Amino acid sequence: MTVFKTCLRILRAIPGVFLLPFAVFMGILALLSFQYSYNPEQTSLTFTKATICVIDEDESALSQGLIEYLEKTTDYQGICEADYSDKVFYNFLDGALIIPKGYQENFNSNRLPVSALVYPGSTLSVMLEETVSSYLEGYRIYNKADLNVSNLQILEWIKADTDNTTKVEVLAGSGAADPREALAGMFSASTYVIIITVVSAIATLLIIFNQTQVKVRADVSGCNTVWVNTQKLLAGLLVGFATWLVCMAILYVLLHDYYATAYVPVILLNSFAMLLSSLGLAFMLGSIIKTPIVLNAFINIFALGGGFLSGSFVPQQFLDPIILLIARFLPQYWNVAANDAIVSANSVGAAWKALSIPLCVQILFGVVFALAGFVISRQKRRAQLV
Repeated sequence: MTVFKTCLRILRAIPGVFLLPFAVFMGILALLSFQYSYNPEQTSLTFTKATICVIDEDESALSQGLIEYLEKTTDYQGICEADYSDKVFYNFLDGALIIPKGYQENFNSNRLPVSALVYPGSTLSVMLEETVSSYLEGYRIYNKADLNVSNLQILEWIKADTDNTTKVEVLAGSGAADPREALAGMFSASTYVIIITVVSAIATLLIIFNQTQVKVRADVSGCNTVWVNTQKLLAGLLVGFATWLVCMAILYVLLHDYYATAYVPVILLNSFAMLLSSLGLAFMLGSIIKTPIVLNAFINIFALGGGFLSGSFVPQQFLDPIILLIARFLPQYWNVAANDAIVSANSVGAAWKALSIPLCVQILFGVVFALAGFVISRQKRRAQLV
């Protein structure tokens, strides 16, 4: 088993082939874990209010009405202190409202507008501006209607209008995310690390053993060619299965609460089919590509680009039909499509039935890749003999 041990020593010498993809994979899973996590305490709706202070230089009925409205709709801090601008700058306040003297008298001409100092880029600051604008717009509408009523009457009408609020009820669900949806989303993301790790490791081994000096030494060593190739195959299968098992172990640690569902074997088999496609692709690329640099460039484009095109990172329902049509020529598409079909299946039997075609297509990809690599390798050997 000299060749087999040599393969393992080579893989130990290039740990980046394994560590970098798994680091990216863990980052992706960390982001997805927020999507599929559930906090049972978050079953009520809480309104967030902007923190505000006011400088009322006008002291009119309109300014007092606006302040009363802000007391109900914001976290009103009272009259602004001298350092209010610093508090807004350091985000202790979301905004400060300044009502100039003579504002009500000049309201229609808009010569003395209300000014607001807000914290830039804050959502609460935008909410604050909308709150002030909605109140003043209501006053403007009544004021321009020529209803022959006093300002106090208009402010009473606005107060009655703003007292009407919409009641919001939160319908609490069962408190648990759909296990199939969580499993399918995570397993779809795992196609990236399976492809890039398996292909990079195995194809790198084949590239090294296909170098002229290594092949010549193997030929003169007296070792049986079939036995040498068998040892390389065993090393490749070991890497593939080990990578798949590590991915499954990581997913189990993150999603062990969801593994009680009867759909787990279906999803696991779909993931295993992705491994078979990756093994075939690795053998083909190892027979075609001559340098690890070109291999790394190609496999990164294939794994990442194919992942985005196929829906590994972005759900397929959000992708353009033309993109999905192109993605049908990639094994990742059929893996993700199978996961989506499993999620929407009404029963375990329907899930197995939905998996049948994507499973066969993924295995077919692996067989076609492996046969292509075998033909290319054989043609190269014949060319060298000639």
